[in-house]
Amino acid sequence: MVAWDRNMSEGKLLKSPPSVSMLGGRRRGFTPDVYCRQVGESRLSGHDQVPVEPFVRDGRGSGGQLVSDGFGGGSTPPPHRQPDTPLGRSWGSYGVVRHGTAFRCVSQQVRLKPWRRVLAPFGSWWLTPCPGGVAPMSPRQHVIGARAEGNGVEVTMRNGQRRTRSLCTGHVVVATGRRVSPEAVDFLAPDLRTRLVRRARCPHLDAGVRSSVPSLYSTGTPAAATFGPLLRFTCGTGFAAPRLAVATAQREGQG
Repeated sequence: MVAWDRNMSEGKLLKSPPSVSMLGGRRRGFTPDVYCRQVGESRLSGHDQVPVEPFVRDGRGSGGQLVSDGFGGGSTPPPHRQPDTPLGRSWGSYGVVRHGTAFRCVSQQVRLKPWRRVLAPFGSWWLTPCPGGVAPMSPRQHVIGARAEGNGVEVTMRNGQRRTRSLCTGHVVVATGRRVSPEAVDFLAPDLRTRLVRRARCPHLDAGVRSSVPSLYSTGTPAAATFGPLLRFTCGTGFAAPRLAVATAQREGQG
């Protein structure tokens, strides 16, 4: 609770709904409902948004009731039936974390299914309904220009059919999306980008995270299509860094 209390900005909303966010104990007499009634808190349920403040108060309040002295009374934690990993406690995460090299060796069809679904990025469940009826939404549009117009801004957009249109408004929120594309890496020369062999828009990599272009390596999210979802996260550095170091050292030795 200390980390949530000290490090989160005031009013920050949790991504999860109340049913999996509130930390109150589930023993008789110590449910979140009971705690909220005792302290006069409004009970959050259903599709209510959860601010960080009641989340912290619920956790600390329930902890104070259940273990007021800070000790668990000699209780033994139940055994874990699934292995612990940096990405969570599950057999699926264990396979992703421990077997990235094997992940690369399976067929593209098999590899891309978990790449798209396992630990994929997603927004909060409450984000989509928020602008409804309040602000117009323009999905699948690419912003190609913007300029000041009176007290607002004029935005020029292009869709997938390469048709352009302009919109004048007071405020714009641009959601960049999370689709990986070498074209978005504008510091790479265009002719170099066209030489990249790709799999599902991502560069195809060998065991040393090297692309089809000599001396060009890729880690992070673009490498996840080859080595698995682990590479989307900072903890994937432990997998990618040694392989990148060995590959570059070997190339330097050959040079």
